[in-house]
Amino acid sequence: MSPKRLTDSSEPRVKRARKGTKRSRAGCLTCKFRKVKCDEIKPECTRCKSFGIKCDGYEQPKPKAALPNHRVRLPASASRLLPAPSSTMKFESEMEQRHFQFFQTDLVAELAGAFDNRFWHRLIMQGCHDEPFIMKTVTALSALSTAKKLTQIVSHGPTICSAMAASHLEFAFVEYDKALHLMTVTLEDQPSPRKALMMCLLICCFEGMAGNTLAAIDHAKSGQKLLDQWMAGHPYSGSAGEGIKSPASHIVEDEVIQAAAFFELQIVGFFDTREKEEHSIRKLEGTESGDAPDLGVEYFSCGDCPNFGPTIAEDAMEFREEQSQYCHEIVAWRSSFREIYRRTRLSQDRRAIAAAQTLLVQARSYSILLAAMTDTDNMSFDNHLSQFKDILSLCREVIQTKKDLSTGQFCFEMGIIPALHTTAKWCRDRKVRREAISLMQWYDSREGYWDCATMAKLNTILMELEEQGIEGDFVPEHARIRMVGFKANHPDSLVNIHYVLGSLRTGQKRCELEYAWKLPGPWPSSSLTVSNSFALMKWSSDSEDSQ
Repeated sequence: MSPKRLTDSSEPRVKRARKGTKRSRAGCLTCKFRKVKCDEIKPECTRCKSFGIKCDGYEQPKPKAALPNHRVRLPASASRLLPAPSSTMKFESEMEQRHFQFFQTDLVAELAGAFDNRFWHRLIMQGCHDEPFIMKTVTALSALSTAKKLTQIVSHGPTICSAMAASHLEFAFVEYDKALHLMTVTLEDQPSPRKALMMCLLICCFEGMAGNTLAAIDHAKSGQKLLDQWMAGHPYSGSAGEGIKSPASHIVEDEVIQAAAFFELQIVGFFDTREKEEHSIRKLEGTESGDAPDLGVEYFSCGDCPNFGPTIAEDAMEFREEQSQYCHEIVAWRSSFREIYRRTRLSQDRRAIAAAQTLLVQARSYSILLAAMTDTDNMSFDNHLSQFKDILSLCREVIQTKKDLSTGQFCFEMGIIPALHTTAKWCRDRKVRREAISLMQWYDSREGYWDCATMAKLNTILMELEEQGIEGDFVPEHARIRMVGFKANHPDSLVNIHYVLGSLRTGQKRCELEYAWKLPGPWPSSSLTVSNSFALMKWSSDSEDSQ
């Protein structure tokens, strides 16, 4: 008889269960690495202390991601929501629809520049759904932008047929003329200050992008008159908050009034010939609401800072007798902005960093211009060489970021070109001014009416005038010039520059230079005189439209 197998006679084995414990993932980093239990005592756990080793502390809890259906509360002044997709709109052609979609997805961000501009991202998009003439203007802008980009590609090689650029260009001006006609008819029948201001800004944008600088400045002056007329009829009552605000935001939003600061800044920047009395109207701009801008506050973000900036820029150019006050305002602004800039740099958001750097460039440029306002010998700019170098360093980073993030060559908002022009014109260190001109040539963009190619050419002319027969690193006092007049003759491609050579100490001489120079703007002009159409926009307080 065969013996029984051991497995047959024995009882089934029972696997011993290990006593379970609640595992924690919140232990210190040292215990986690050693894979031992941690009692989670803070700031140092008991195990690390007992073994005499360094406790590396604990991981910071990660912020919870926002749920997909999370709703963001909009600012009180932004009373209109983002529009529905463009599929809900009616278009005359497939090309019109494509250009509107391109405006939505790409061009609106290019026009807004580095800042999160609610005027472009919110109000203009909403206006496209409300008014056909606004929609047609943005499609015209989109077509014009496409034509310019195609032209730029063609100029570097025959990779794309130039006929495509011509087709988009023709469509842009046909669409633009339709928009102007619709605007004239609509606003004559139903006057609206809000729509008139928005449309004037769009017209300035189109003419600026097209290179029609002189026409664009005329429209900016028309827009400023429209704004002054409406503001005069709506005085501020009580406190409306800090910065540039609308006296009646239920009719014209704060964002529209803030965007309209474009008019004044562009006019001031191009040989402003208006009387001092007209400038004095805007002396207190930004403080009429009852609350003067508190430059010591900590702004919510970089996007909020430009709403306070135009008041400083305009004042710096217009009121020499209050130089000390404005210098103090800029110093206070920079002090308040320092912490925002530090946080922005840590965020690694390149677009936000470029916005912050643009604001710093503008602040430095305004500081230099303010300090030199009482200059009589054309020498005080030499005291700001380090600031000129800082401007170039910041501009280099801003340009590189813009080229990495976008292929657009036009931005509605004023950015770094005026500061580069200031550096190239007033810094008499020959190496630094050449670097400023080189950066403008590399940037090769337009900001409002400020064109890199135009400014680089102008500053090159001025530099060559000053440096004739000069040796050394700096331009001496007797060779320095101060430009006092600039006249462009587009049909003949001629420019007349009037300037003063030398100083009171070395002797002054008034000179004139005629220069053959084809200014930018090889685009056809509109067949409709827009400035005349604005004369039709008359409204009273009883007929104002808030839509």
